[in-house]
Amino acid sequence: MNEIKQWTFGITISAIVGAVILFLAPEGATEKLVRAAVSLFLMCAILSPFLSNADPMKILNGIELPETQSVPSANDEAAEHLQNEIKEKISDILEECGIKNADIRISINIENGNEMKIESVQIFAEKSYENQFEIAEKNLKNQLGIETKIGVKK
Repeated sequence: MNEIKQWTFGITISAIVGAVILFLAPEGATEKLVRAAVSLFLMCAILSPFLSNADPMKILNGIELPETQSVPSANDEAAEHLQNEIKEKISDILEECGIKNADIRISINIENGNEMKIESVQIFAEKSYENQFEIAEKNLKNQLGIETKIGVKK
């Protein structure tokens, strides 16, 4: 870890010195030459662990990265996103049929590590919308291919 601190300190000092030199450089053709030299100087400072006898892997070996479980969390996030998208579309279709504030519950199963399958969709709405349930069920089937039965909220 100390090697990384030294390396970043060297890059910082190099950048400061380079900025001062560029500030003091005269304009014109000389400025281009100075700018190229400062750029090369900074490049060498950045690449110094790789250009010297230092083992760059030694620097990287000192860093311990925490173990992450990115695959399961990514699958969970993807399932949650899919669930939210489907809920939004179902809600839009229900509102087109005159049904508002319905409770929509979707169960998604992740198979083979990355394959998502909708297991069930449950929809519950107020009893006052009961006469629109059949039309909404048909629209859900036609527009989304989801076969569901809408129930009354308790």
